[in-house]
Amino acid sequence: DRPRNMGDGWETRRRRDIGPDTHDAVIISFAAPADLVRIEIDTSYFVFNSSVAASVLGSRCSPDGQHGWAMVPFDVPVLGRTVLSPDARQVFRVDVPDITALRVAAYPDGGIARIRAIGTPTAEGARRLLDKWEGSA
Repeated sequence: DRPRNMGDGWETRRRRDIGPDTHDAVIISFAAPADLVRIEIDTSYFVFNSSVAASVLGSRCSPDGQHGWAMVPFDVPVLGRTVLSPDARQVFRVDVPDITALRVAAYPDGGIARIRAIGTPTAEGARRLLDKWEGSA
């Protein structure tokens, strides 16, 4: 769904340690591995305070019980550092198979209303989802 206002998104605090690679990030995990075909980054309602750029890295690993996501490598390029337009929905075509999670970096700070990853579950992912569905009854 579309954001209703600026409070419906993610806005990071202003960074004072600005450098060329300074950023804030968020990790988005999937219920099952998926083959990604599209990434959408929506900066609606963030007019003067949207993120200047964003990048997306993917992972094919899962977190362990002890460290969570801290030790998971995000080493699959999904979307290189890309300039974002303020107050706009931006769609990027990608072709990245077998991803379990994304790490979205916002440069250097600012707001993003929505991040969407569009794709289909892998064969293994579809089997896992079916097992979860059947086990939930």
